[in-house]
Amino acid sequence: MSPVKTASPSEAAGAIRLVADAGDPMVEIFVIDPDLRLVVRSSGRLEIDLQPGIYKVKFKAGSLGGSVEDEHVVALEPGRTPPVVKPSEGIGISSPAPIRKTRTTREYHRNPARDISRKTHREIGSGSHLFVFVRDLDKGRTDNPLRGLTLHTMDSDQPLVDLEQAGELICDVSSGYRKGEDEISAACSLALAPGSYRLRVSGTPSGDFESAVVASSGWQTQVFLSRREAVAEDGGESIFADLQHASILMAHPDIGFDPEDPNLRLTEKARYALVERRAALGRGAVERMLDGKFGNPMLGIYGAHILLLAPDPDAGLLDVVIKNLRGLVQDHPDLRALELWQAQRQGGTLEAFRFDAAPMLMRSWHIVRAAAAVREEMVPAHSLLSRVSGWEMCDTMWLTWDADAVARSREKKPPNAAIAGAVLLGIASMFGEGKRVQEYLEHSDLDPLERELLAQVLGALRPAEHKADTPLFDTLRGKLMPEIAESVDFASARHLEQPARELADNVRDRLASILDSDDILKKLGVPKSSVRIGIEGLLEKLGYRSNRVSTTGASRSSTS
Repeated sequence: MSPVKTASPSEAAGAIRLVADAGDPMVEIFVIDPDLRLVVRSSGRLEIDLQPGIYKVKFKAGSLGGSVEDEHVVALEPGRTPPVVKPSEGIGISSPAPIRKTRTTREYHRNPARDISRKTHREIGSGSHLFVFVRDLDKGRTDNPLRGLTLHTMDSDQPLVDLEQAGELICDVSSGYRKGEDEISAACSLALAPGSYRLRVSGTPSGDFESAVVASSGWQTQVFLSRREAVAEDGGESIFADLQHASILMAHPDIGFDPEDPNLRLTEKARYALVERRAALGRGAVERMLDGKFGNPMLGIYGAHILLLAPDPDAGLLDVVIKNLRGLVQDHPDLRALELWQAQRQGGTLEAFRFDAAPMLMRSWHIVRAAAAVREEMVPAHSLLSRVSGWEMCDTMWLTWDADAVARSREKKPPNAAIAGAVLLGIASMFGEGKRVQEYLEHSDLDPLERELLAQVLGALRPAEHKADTPLFDTLRGKLMPEIAESVDFASARHLEQPARELADNVRDRLASILDSDDILKKLGVPKSSVRIGIEGLLEKLGYRSNRVSTTGASRSSTS
């Protein structure tokens, strides 16, 4: 039941009851008083006793890329009972999925999506299914919306399937579609082995990006995307499938996508609630969400994460959710992330948790990433997840990363004299006049994690370790100007004095010692395996012949 604010005895005599009914537990309700102060916030329905005056009642529901709000001004007058305040029809949600009674549904999208989800374009395995549906929400385009989408395994950059080639363009004239005038759509339905996959979109102005997609045994994972438009570097138009605002549903393969299922609207509202961190949703709304988990496990996963938004999560309800989800998608990485959170809360052992496969939700990844900061075996070094840290997109609920950057991180890194010069110049600047070290690092050819690791090391080098008036630092400042930096060999530093080599060794050893510091690892907040990879990559770029570091933090690197 939604909360009810009761008037105090001094106010009760003149109080008037205001009733607001959204007709939907996933729509939030706000009441604002004449002084523009928030009186109460609830969801679904609220009843509250208020003093006479002019109030504003605001309804809020999720929408693509944001939210939809509907406001009503209500006058509470003595002797009059105000009508129940209800939102207008326009408060309905919008969605990439063509679900009935959403603001963006189209019959010529609904019917083909339903039919195509129940067939198979290509069999590349058995035990699970994946359905990808992409549509425009702008009229008039005729190119294939699946263009640029490929499916990959977790350990290969070679496409498993090109969705444009495998799928079909939808032109459902029987449902009223007018080619060249209405919003075009396309879909691809696959049979494949259970597991985690990468869905890649190519051709964006910023390069290629990937999201994790999990195919569970006995289920069909349904990915719905709309296309977005952006301006390319050459000033031209770039149109691509929008992974950031994807809608992901699950259903039994023989049922497929059912646009008439009212639980799908509830699932979409839960997704928006999670995006907007709407922990204010009442327990009744969450319980209603979780009632539908047997038809769509994503509803249960969303509901569990909404519970975790609360300052003091309902542990009993969360335990019920996790137990029920185990019977549906036992090995799903997002469920395993929830089990990890539960085990940490209960003080249980964490040795059994290992994430070779990526979860789909960014919030699941945050749970894993934090726990793996001091547990190297939790995210193995050979896994894709160990390379993702630092390249995640921040403005999406899905674990989405820069595919080009992650691919580059797998490559061997040749010594980079410019980086070496920047490091030595940065060290020198700490002991005399000069710019801050961070300014040098920001302009270096380093990955985000490598930059942060090097900042940790340089920040730990205190002036007390070296005298500021030593000629060494004057020499460094004089020699390591940009036009000279290209010739600097940081690892050997043969043309510099012995103290310079000692500094190089100091940087190397301090990098290796990070692996022994739980405090630093927790502060970094990324898997320990990612830290090791970052240190080894940084040592390569700095020119060390061997870049391996031991688990005890003692470096095996050599400058000889």
